[in-house]
Amino acid sequence: MVSIPQNLNAAKVLMHFGSWNATTDEEFLGFIYTQCWIDMFRQPWDAYALARRTGMTPREGDALNHFRMPYPPSEKQYNTENCNEAISRQGDDSPQSKIWWAK
Repeated sequence: MVSIPQNLNAAKVLMHFGSWNATTDEEFLGFIYTQCWIDMFRQPWDAYALARRTGMTPREGDALNHFRMPYPPSEKQYNTENCNEAISRQGDDSPQSKIWWAK
């Protein structure tokens, strides 16, 4: 069992992490995205999409640079013509290639 200090309350936590002291829209967005990201604990795909879309969720390391899934080898084998045509419209078949709505 984890013991919670008696003097800890929501206002003290908020004041410590600064959400009431935010002065710019960027800081407010950072707090909103952080809270949303924490709330998505049981929806990891949604949390990943939020992190990829905004780049403002808490993380360690480099920013995400992943925009799409590459086509599977079976698609290239069994649907070569259409797959090659789609890849030529998109520019490249790599995760770093942005899809049309992310450009």
